[in-house]
Amino acid sequence: MMLSAREVFGPEQSAGPRRRESEETRWDNHAPVDKDNYKRGTIVNFPHVVLCEANDPNAVRTQFGWFCFKTRYGIVIDNTTELEVLKLGTSGGRGPLSKPIQVRVDCFGLKKAGDAEYYCWDEELGSKVACTPEKGVFDIEVGCPYQPKTGAFGNVLDVIPLPHDSRIEVCGEIREDVLNAILKKRNRRLLQKQSRSTPKDMWIEELEARLDKDKHA
Repeated sequence: MMLSAREVFGPEQSAGPRRRESEETRWDNHAPVDKDNYKRGTIVNFPHVVLCEANDPNAVRTQFGWFCFKTRYGIVIDNTTELEVLKLGTSGGRGPLSKPIQVRVDCFGLKKAGDAEYYCWDEELGSKVACTPEKGVFDIEVGCPYQPKTGAFGNVLDVIPLPHDSRIEVCGEIREDVLNAILKKRNRRLLQKQSRSTPKDMWIEELEARLDKDKHA
C-alpha cells in the first residue's frame, strides 16, 4: 500500500522526505492511467515502496523504519476486480542466481529477442554467464518499449495488487503466447501448493472456479 506524506511521518517527525533533484525526473512519465488501458500482458513501470538504510539519499523515515520509492517493471496478469501485476527485476544483474533454490524453482528469465542466450552476472567470476532459469526463458520483441537488462527475471508467484489510479507508466506488452506460458506455469504452481495444504474436495472446487474464470476471460 502506498503511504501518503501525512501517513508516513509520526507526530515527532517534522522533516520532509529527502530527494535528489536528479532522481525526480524519472517520475515525469508516471501518471494515473485509465482502467481500460490495462489488459493482460501489458508491461508497466510503477512506484514500489521498499525498506532501506537510513543513509539512502531517498530515504523517508516512518514509525516502521526507513523506506524509499523505487520503480519496478511488471506484467499485468489480471484486471477484473483489481489490477494484479507480476513483478520483474534483475537483482543487480544477477537474476535468479542470487536467490535460494526454493525461490529459483519458480523463476523465469526474460531476454531481448535478438540475444542468443540469457545472461546473469556472476559475482564470483566477475563476468556474465549464460544460464537457464528453472521456469525457462522468454523473448521480448525488439520493438517493445521495455527491453530486459542482464538478469531480468520474474517469479510466477510474486504478484501484487495495484490500485487502478496508481502512477503507472505503460511500457508495451508481451506476446500472447509468452503470457499464456507464464500463466500456465503460475497456475500449475498454485495448484501444487493448494493440493498439498488443503483437502482434495476443496482444491478441486477451486480448480473448477479458476477454469470457469479463464473461460469467461
